[in-house]
Amino acid sequence: MYTAPVRIEDNVWIGGNVTICPGITIDENSVVGAGSVVIHDIPANSIAAGNPARINGSESRFPNHFILSVIFYQLLIIISVWII
Repeated sequence: MYTAPVRIEDNVWIGGNVTICPGITIDENSVVGAGSVVIHDIPANSIAAGNPARINGSESRFPNHFILSVIFYQLLIIISVWII
């Protein structure tokens, strides 16, 4: 067994019960699906899932208006929590 630092860049979403092996880098704007086992680096703007985690797509395939609407919805939730 060996240890090495795991690098998780900005704006990364990691699902529950994900196992990340030592020395792995998950680049910015990536998503790792729940229950995945990450044994290779995940490139920027990617969606990965599975055992072992495989790149299933790129976030760039979503239209910009869809991504912006999701971000706007999340901001509304955060603001509503502050108000209540």
